[in-house]
Amino acid sequence: MSERPVPAAVLAAALLAPGAAWAHGAVPGAAGFGVGLLHPLTAPAPVLALVALGLVLGQGRPAGLARAWGAFALGDGLGLVLAWALAADHPPTQIPAQVPLALVALAAGLAVAPRRGPLPGAAVAALAAAAGGLAGLATAPDPGGPAVAAWITLAGAFAGANLALFYLAAGTGWLRRRLPRPAAAVGLRVAGSWVAAIAVLVVALAAAA
Repeated sequence: MSERPVPAAVLAAALLAPGAAWAHGAVPGAAGFGVGLLHPLTAPAPVLALVALGLVLGQGRPAGLARAWGAFALGDGLGLVLAWALAADHPPTQIPAQVPLALVALAAGLAVAPRRGPLPGAAVAALAAAAGGLAGLATAPDPGGPAVAAWITLAGAFAGANLALFYLAAGTGWLRRRLPRPAAAVGLRVAGSWVAAIAVLVVALAAAA
């Protein structure tokens, strides 16, 4: 029997690990803008959603890509501001975003896995907006610091999420152009299938908890 599901199960368990998703202190030795910039890459759930969305955007047309990117950026910005507002509560209010992010990743993975063309632009924009908003909610600044420092951290998180999505989407598009068409198509379907499988494990573990 193949042992490939083991890493997927380990990642799924990590996605559901308890703990607040603070941007402050996510990376030892980093502070302010640097913490926010790196935070989307240190939280597994946003990474899963970003990878899935990058696969979707990487096979679309430039016009649809710009529209979806705007939806992601708007959703991410609104989510970050809401997270900052909730973090001002004492004790801070946390919105569990791991499972919703996994559901977004599942939808995006299922959109890539079958052998068919790119999703309609409206559907891609909706996925991008949902992923951006939830990723923003998963990042909250330390409420104990000054407001200016919190906004700097939020700006870093916004830049980090958008840069990560850019490189994932651009990398997917580059591979599609460089690889032979059959190999590129199969590779995208395999990647989408793995993302969907991991997302299913995350949701199943959450339901069993």
